[in-house]
Amino acid sequence: MKIGRLNRASFAKTARRAMFLFAFAALGAQAAMVAKVGETAYETLDEAITDVQDGETIVVNAGEYKLNGNLTYTGKAFTIQAAEGAKVSFDMSAAVALHGAKITFAGVTFDYKTNGDYIGLQHTDTLVYNDCTVNGKVFLYAASETFNRCTFNQTAVDYNVWTYGAKAVTFNGCTFNCVGKSVLVYNEGSNSKTELAVSDCTFIASAQAEGKAAIEIDTSLMAGGATITVDAKTTAAGFAEGSNSKSTLWNDKSQTQDTNKNTTVTVAGETVFTPIVAKVGEKGYTTLAAALADVAEGKPLTWVAEGAWPVKTPVYYNGTFYETGTGVAAKGALERAIDAANAEGAAAVAKIYVRPGFADDELVLQAHQQLKTGLAIYGNDAKLARNWEPCVEYPGTSGDSGAHQLTKDVSLAIYNLHNGAGFWGRRTTAYTVDLKLSGCQNAYQVMFYGNADTGGQGQDEHFRHELHV
Repeated sequence: MKIGRLNRASFAKTARRAMFLFAFAALGAQAAMVAKVGETAYETLDEAITDVQDGETIVVNAGEYKLNGNLTYTGKAFTIQAAEGAKVSFDMSAAVALHGAKITFAGVTFDYKTNGDYIGLQHTDTLVYNDCTVNGKVFLYAASETFNRCTFNQTAVDYNVWTYGAKAVTFNGCTFNCVGKSVLVYNEGSNSKTELAVSDCTFIASAQAEGKAAIEIDTSLMAGGATITVDAKTTAAGFAEGSNSKSTLWNDKSQTQDTNKNTTVTVAGETVFTPIVAKVGEKGYTTLAAALADVAEGKPLTWVAEGAWPVKTPVYYNGTFYETGTGVAAKGALERAIDAANAEGAAAVAKIYVRPGFADDELVLQAHQQLKTGLAIYGNDAKLARNWEPCVEYPGTSGDSGAHQLTKDVSLAIYNLHNGAGFWGRRTTAYTVDLKLSGCQNAYQVMFYGNADTGGQGQDEHFRHELHV
């Protein structure tokens, strides 16, 4: 036979199908055909899966089957569908790896007979389930898994589904029958984030499990956490209130609103659980602005998310993050923020914040940064890499760039900035200076000199200080 342009794969497929048709004709009723692809019949599901091409459908006759992890699943997306009126089930007593598989299952049943952990279709790419039944506990592993109009049944006190390795999971119009808990969003860390969407689903618990809602969440080991969206049509009946959420529909069992660092839950269009981005003491805040507004003496910022305040810009002032400069005349991030405050010269005290616990780089590069306006520097337990004495006033000499005088009364405070904080200056005016160092461990010194040329200005009546170090 002349092959012509027929490629090797197509030829092999055609030859196999011809062989199967011949065998079927020869054996007649003796051969039990279990599956068809188009008009081609197959004696085993493995043969059908091997032969099926991209976009084709395998129609499977009644029976219980096992999926074979030794077959090649890459390079094609296909459907496995139960024949009309046929009861088709898959024995999922053990996990099976279908590397790179893109499969749509239609009208079939998956029997997870042991309720064992980590049992599912592993290393898969895209799985879609239409009108399927899932009995027992399934672990999800595909990059994307979608369940449409499926029924989940669980008779043990266990979950129907662990989202586990799946990155994107969608349940549309599904029913979950369980004993107190249905879905668990969890992974030990290999899957950094899961996105779960639930629409028009019904969760039914035959009995309550204490502290468990229908959807339980534990992202304590998942760096990216989870984003969970549940629509207004989804209901949960028979469940206990979640241990932290007090909702019967969802519950984050490892985080509260004050400790939530990575999970967002939206129900019926309303965001009901959102990550905090900062903490003052043990209180969590969902915006950095709200947290900074609460920072005060004795109330430092104790934690902030990298996404809200990058480490490379360790100082924040008036809507701008500052990083340490480079070059011969470079200034540290804290000094650059102070320069900005000096330039603005606001009537109110300018508040400057240092990233909590920052100690990875030099915040200051000069010994005597000029202070020209009222400042409150909240160190938030950051550490200086050198002794630092910002300068309040200095007469200098003609042309001295370091010379400066106050033009108003100022209040200057440094809170919780460790390892070298202090003040320095030589008084040249009669403006009042209020100084405060509070909570600054290993503070350096406060040193001021009077100036003989000022006629006695800068004496004690114009200088007040308070030290709590």
